[in-house]
Amino acid sequence: MKVNSRLLRPITLLFLLASVILAPQFARGEWQAHQIRQGDGKGGWVTRAAENLSKHEETLSLDGVTELSDAAAESLGKHDGYLKLDGLASLSDLAAESLSKHKGDIRLSGLTGLSDAAAEGLSKHTGWLWLNGLTSLSDVAAESLSKHEGSLSLDLDELPDSAAEILRQHPSFQEDDDDE
Repeated sequence: MKVNSRLLRPITLLFLLASVILAPQFARGEWQAHQIRQGDGKGGWVTRAAENLSKHEETLSLDGVTELSDAAAESLGKHDGYLKLDGLASLSDLAAESLSKHKGDIRLSGLTGLSDAAAEGLSKHTGWLWLNGLTSLSDVAAESLSKHEGSLSLDLDELPDSAAEILRQHPSFQEDDDDE
């Protein structure tokens, strides 16, 4: 097969131009987004990583995690240190129960709602609990969180009035009497 050199030259120039334009981002080592899915496709790959991460003794900032399996939550519940999971939009009841065993502060500011059982589970956590993204919370869930022994961080103005009123009883929202 004979190749027409007149066609080959423009094609070669096109590929050369494309490589000059596209190559720098790869040469600079810029992050390229990609996902790895193994197992059930519901965060099963996170489970194995979570087992190793739970041994890390300092801050774990895992905002890129958008789904957390119950098994991964169980592993992360063994972590000792600050745990940041702001990418989570939901949390199962079992995952909340597992995370309650975490030794350290937990930030879950991506959550917009909690079931009554999840709130009950998280209320058993003894560290600081950030739930600043909550916009929906039942009175039963608010009652559970009001019994949390650690510090609470919530935006009470974003919650239903009745839930906010219940949570105002928590020491985190009481005015400091020493200032008077």
